[in-house]
Amino acid sequence: MDNIEQSIIEYLRSRDVGSLPAGALDGSTRLMESGLLDSMGIMSLVTHLEQTYSFALPDEEFVPENFETPGTIANMVKRVTAVRN
Repeated sequence: MDNIEQSIIEYLRSRDVGSLPAGALDGSTRLMESGLLDSMGIMSLVTHLEQTYSFALPDEEFVPENFETPGTIANMVKRVTAVRN
């Protein structure tokens, strides 16, 4: 697990994303399917990521596939920040 993915997991845990047992949230947890992330949660997460990693998420990145798991979210952040550099 990389630093971005770990940061996303820590953020989600800090937001009281539900009643998951300790350690149940990892890089492959299906966030929307499990009810841990909804549309408002996505917006809050995007704001957090944009502030943390200093980027603006392009509209074309707002697709459900990018928000399936902490791993897919981390990959999106890496892709977007790589284009910026």
